[in-house]
Amino acid sequence: RPSMILPGLLCALAFLHQSLAQPVVFSNVGAGNTTCTTPECAFQCDDYQGCSGARFYTTDVTTTVTIECSGVESCQNFQLYANNINSLTVRCSIAKACYRAEIYAEHAVLDLSCDYAGNTAATAGACYSLAVVARQTPRADVFCNDNNCQDTIFYLSSASSVSFLAQGSYAARFAKVFVQDMVGALNLTCLGDRSCNGASFYASQMQGDLAVSCHTNTVIGQNACYQTKFYVEDLVGNMDLWCNSTDNPGHNACYDVSIFAYDMQGDISAECIGYTSCYSILVDAGTMNGDVRLNCSGYDACFYADIFTQDINGSLSMYCPDDRSCFSCNVHCPVDCDLQCLEQMSCYEVDFVVESNFDVLALECALEPTYSCRHAYLCSSGAQSRMTLNADDTAYECSDPNCCPFDAGVRTCTAGAACVIDCVADAECQGFRIDGSEATSLTVNCQGSQSCEGSKIACPASANANCVLNCNGTSSCSGVSVRSVGDNGIGEFVM
Repeated sequence: RPSMILPGLLCALAFLHQSLAQPVVFSNVGAGNTTCTTPECAFQCDDYQGCSGARFYTTDVTTTVTIECSGVESCQNFQLYANNINSLTVRCSIAKACYRAEIYAEHAVLDLSCDYAGNTAATAGACYSLAVVARQTPRADVFCNDNNCQDTIFYLSSASSVSFLAQGSYAARFAKVFVQDMVGALNLTCLGDRSCNGASFYASQMQGDLAVSCHTNTVIGQNACYQTKFYVEDLVGNMDLWCNSTDNPGHNACYDVSIFAYDMQGDISAECIGYTSCYSILVDAGTMNGDVRLNCSGYDACFYADIFTQDINGSLSMYCPDDRSCFSCNVHCPVDCDLQCLEQMSCYEVDFVVESNFDVLALECALEPTYSCRHAYLCSSGAQSRMTLNADDTAYECSDPNCCPFDAGVRTCTAGAACVIDCVADAECQGFRIDGSEATSLTVNCQGSQSCEGSKIACPASANANCVLNCNGTSSCSGVSVRSVGDNGIGEFVM
């Protein structure tokens, strides 16, 4: 009776296939070794210490693993060794559920949720001190809320895509995320009261863009990225930082954030929106190859910021449009620097340090309302004194013209002719730029007291051209710099 046997055989095969397709479930296995020998396995740990101290292993046939830890301390100190699998889902949903657990899943797509809603800083969270090693993961999605990822460590160094969401009070406090050598994008979002407090992200030699969003308001709290550190040395890509402090004053979205970008190949952009949004931010750009842009929009948005860009191969632009938005910043400019201070006291008591070889320096201080740059200081590096703006913000005053990066005036010689510049009266050419680069010869007569002090003199560029400086007054040539960019062999020196 072949016609009757065949349908029965097909039913049996279908039932067998369905059975094999269902994941094998291990429940509350306790301490010791458990091995998954099927394509899919699920570990359910819902009793108190139900899987505490367990060691889970997979075989070459295993592709998918799911771990549910819903009992108190249910998966503490457990270890998963699953470097061969393709997909890993881990859910830790109660106090200390995955405390000090270790996960080794080098090649798996990782979906990790540390979700114990309402947990406080006084209680060890669901993933407290969890360690995850998934260095070759195609994608890692991590969710942490309410102090549940404190002191976690993630090794995702060669991942292709990482998304990290920290939501709620202290969600990822002191977490460490390593994505060195990653080729792909890292997206980090920190929402709420100290959600990424003291966390560190190591993205050196990463190839891809780093996008960071730190948000605070009256509902979710303040200091979202308080003392968060970003190490992006040698990163090839751009870093975009959004610090959004809305509603109630004092939310400090990126309070005391630090960015270290030595030899980075790309741009850094920081949007500091709202009251004290980037309070005391540090950008240490080192020798990065790219531009740095800061938009400090809000009262005290970049208050006490430290911006070190003097050695970058690129430009710095800093936009300070609101009252006290860049109050008391410390800004070290590269050779191309654009600083806009557009509101009352927006750049009050700012220190602007300019490299002596600057090319472009644009400092805009609004005249209305007044005091936009009151008590700000502007100085070329290495000088002994500083340049400040006068009381009504309408002109620059230099206590020592050798420190002035701006020219007090310009004298330009006619091209192709001998040139004589007379500075007879006291301080007549003080801080001037005297350009004789296209003349056939140049003579500068500095007769009065401080008549040429701090001036910059460009000698004729042509070979064998004379460049003569006569100094006959008190301090008449103090701090004069003489240079030539041509073939006459003068080079550059400062008197």
